[in-house]
Amino acid sequence: MSLPTTTYKNALIELRNQILTYSGLSNNFVLNGDSLYGPDVWKMITEMIGESPEVNDTFIIFEFKELSNDSFGISVDDENISALAPYGLFIKIYGEHCHEAAYKLASIFRVPQVVERVRKAGIKIMTSSQIGSLNEFINGIRWPRCDIEIDVLCNFNVTIDNYSGDPYAESIALPINILKD
Repeated sequence: MSLPTTTYKNALIELRNQILTYSGLSNNFVLNGDSLYGPDVWKMITEMIGESPEVNDTFIIFEFKELSNDSFGISVDDENISALAPYGLFIKIYGEHCHEAAYKLASIFRVPQVVERVRKAGIKIMTSSQIGSLNEFINGIRWPRCDIEIDVLCNFNVTIDNYSGDPYAESIALPINILKD
């Protein structure tokens, strides 16, 4: 059975929905970090006062990033081009109860119903890492943290204007003449 197509945005939304559904956390505690780390990324502004989570709060910062591996591939069918692209969902769970939340999330991405649900959304779960844990010191406070990585393949449609299907690699490979004064 082939993998349905999706978009980057839809894949990100689907994976975040799975984290929200199975973590049991509020929407405010599941953040798309995109290269931001630690509890200081979450600032709820209330009358110009910044509020951060407490150590006894559990919150998740995730990143959805391209991976470098051999799984990348393209296929061409008449005028349609599809790209099977590898991504990593990096999940960082903070707070005193991060271990319980980490085992819950690591488990759900292995449950057949969840695997099938995300596959129908155009995402194939390839691997799920072991849980890593550490203590992160931020502003003099010890934050327990657990990390999980879930590697996936996403099937994207690629649109190219004026796609002719003709090979063009020969013209790209021609040597370039360098002009000297």
